[in-house]
Amino acid sequence: MFTVNFCIDFREDGNLKKVITILVSLAGVLLIAYVSILLYTNSKLNDVKEKVFENNPEITNVEKINSVGGWGEWFSDYVLVV
Repeated sequence: MFTVNFCIDFREDGNLKKVITILVSLAGVLLIAYVSILLYTNSKLNDVKEKVFENNPEITNVEKINSVGGWGEWFSDYVLVV
């Protein structure tokens, strides 16, 4: 029988620094990805809002925009509260 024992010795400063560096880097990448998705989504919803104002001059205010579509769909549906 073949077994592998994998253990990180946190008592050594070098290993602890490596683990902390990896965790901080991963957290940074996840934060950048989250902010990027949030900005992209808001940009798309603002584009919809502007098109509604252009095509319907009688609408002066949009209270809320909800996206009905899901991830990976070829088209997007939006619900606006005016």
